[in-house]
Amino acid sequence: MKWIFKAALQKALSGLPNGANLNYVFQRRMGSLPVSDSEFLEKVRLASDRISWLERCGNSLPLSSLQCFEFGAGWDLIGPLAYYAIGIDRQIVVDIRRNVHHELLNDALRKFERLRSTIGEHIGRTLRPVDGHPIANIEELEARFGIRYLAPCDAAKTGLPSESIDFISTNSTLEHIPAHSLPSILREAHRLLKNDGLMFHNIDMKDHFSYFDGSITKYNFLTIPNWRWNLVNSSLSYQNRLRLRDYRQLFENAVFRSVGESTINATANDLEDFARLTIDPKFISTDTTSNLATHILSIALKKNVD
Repeated sequence: MKWIFKAALQKALSGLPNGANLNYVFQRRMGSLPVSDSEFLEKVRLASDRISWLERCGNSLPLSSLQCFEFGAGWDLIGPLAYYAIGIDRQIVVDIRRNVHHELLNDALRKFERLRSTIGEHIGRTLRPVDGHPIANIEELEARFGIRYLAPCDAAKTGLPSESIDFISTNSTLEHIPAHSLPSILREAHRLLKNDGLMFHNIDMKDHFSYFDGSITKYNFLTIPNWRWNLVNSSLSYQNRLRLRDYRQLFENAVFRSVGESTINATANDLEDFARLTIDPKFISTDTTSNLATHILSIALKKNVD
């Protein structure tokens, strides 16, 4: 199966000093980067949806006055650039390693310029122009777009001032963080947020290898025992395999209150696929909805600690 080849290659690359860059070259050669126009528009739509949720949750301040914090923004910064286009003037973006690649960042800038009218129609908003002139160094992001990029930076120990952030967001990030690291990251998020600050997480709970290998289902990794999964699960494409119930419990433990949740649940075909699998005992549960949900958008409000 193709996914095993990809997993083995990334596992091998993860042990090399320049493994992250070699993995990037591999992804470029496989044709998955830069993202297509449709993938780009979907990422912008997700950013717009988070702003819509912010507005529905009672934010009455001008977007330009808000401070956004995002961790795990990836290689092209499409999400933060979308926030800027929508009206956010101040952002802090952190990553565990310096993941931004200039050619992908500049490709995103060109797409914002080329597809501006299409984006506006797609998300139903009037956007301000995003200058498509290429960026030569990351430091230009703050001067041009109000994006302060910090990497390497541990999202659990940012060193940023307490109660300095209005909202926190991630997109397809939490599923790539080891489960044991998430509580400290969420505690730091709680510290950074202002009182009644909001946290938004788009979480993709499918087996990500299923995007690459059509012969496996989106639940394939739930069939694999931990000892075998650890053999193929690399730091370059890490998947924690947490399910819906796990994330809900993590947010509750970190003193956040859910104020909105949108999930993508199993289709009829998904149910048939799942029924044919031999699920590892670790994932057997009477809560089948939790196991079968493939995506979650979680909107959580910071609760004060008494």
